[in-house]
Amino acid sequence: MSYREVKNCIEEGRLEEAFAMAKKDFETDNNEWTCLALFEVLKHICMRELERRNDEQAEKCIRLMETLKQGLADQAKAERIINSLRISFIPYAAELNDALRKSRQ
Repeated sequence: MSYREVKNCIEEGRLEEAFAMAKKDFETDNNEWTCLALFEVLKHICMRELERRNDEQAEKCIRLMETLKQGLADQAKAERIINSLRISFIPYAAELNDALRKSRQ
């Protein structure tokens, strides 16, 4: 499968299918594109699990994403995504960030 096919599955909400494809591709041919595809799927699964308040599953996704970031061209972007997801674990994180921004103005 290709990166594009995995992205299409993600966009259609077929995350389990996208994960299976991306994982198989990554195990078969570990390169930047297969790494990126798996990272993207894990990001979306993590966001879904955070919405469901399934923190344990979300944390598993983040740990896997951390192992993949070394294989990505833009590791700084990957780190920002991971940090953003980690912040989502904090109750009222968005409200706290808004209050912090307003206090600096």
